[in-house]
Amino acid sequence: MTDLAQCQRDFAAYLRDPRQPAPPGVDARRLKLYRDLVLNNLENLLAKAFPVLQTVLPPAGWRALVGDFCREHRAHTPSFLRLPGEFVDYLQAGRAAADDLPFLSELADYEWRHLEVTLALDVVVDRAGLHADLLAGQIVLNPVLRLCTYQFPVHTLSPGHAATCAPARSFLAVYRGVDESPKCAQLTPVTARLVALMADPQVGRGCELLAHLARELAHPDPASLVAAGREILEELRRREIVLGARHLN
Repeated sequence: MTDLAQCQRDFAAYLRDPRQPAPPGVDARRLKLYRDLVLNNLENLLAKAFPVLQTVLPPAGWRALVGDFCREHRAHTPSFLRLPGEFVDYLQAGRAAADDLPFLSELADYEWRHLEVTLALDVVVDRAGLHADLLAGQIVLNPVLRLCTYQFPVHTLSPGHAATCAPARSFLAVYRGVDESPKCAQLTPVTARLVALMADPQVGRGCELLAHLARELAHPDPASLVAAGREILEELRRREIVLGARHLN
């Protein structure tokens, strides 16, 4: 390795973690300036992606978390837009700081899903031609949707509520609407399962989908569930979780 390459490695290692030996021949004040620039830029980027997470943590705790991420994680993407996803990966990979909030990684994941569906601009959310009856036609699920299950109600969190947030399993659909804005809908466990079944590319008519769900639930009266399911499907369409249905030959 050349002297220049080694100097670059030492410099990068110090910027990640100032506990590492400083590269020789570089003024300590300049090193601190560069280190602060790296950390401040990273902190600002993550604060924009995780506004709720930032505010439920004390300022020192938030900065320490960003510093830990900078020091410990090795990113797999050069894209600044995708770096928040790497932050979530870091939190979910087994980080176990004693003073971490129990819902830390779930809240980060929830906020990232909002950004993720916003960034998926190559996928069009369009209802054109989807006018078939929801029971007789083939259900078309919103293509920019993330179905999330959390052990905490992270969608309700705010700075004043965080300290008293009790565990409660939550089923959420995070998706991009026809107007291109990110949206979130809380689902019941049964509706969440119904939406998950819709993601199957082999899904048939809406009535068949509901009949399949009735069998999974061992429902005593499958016909009544299918009948009641029309309103569930209509509500999902109103929310743009379901875009509509295609006519089948």
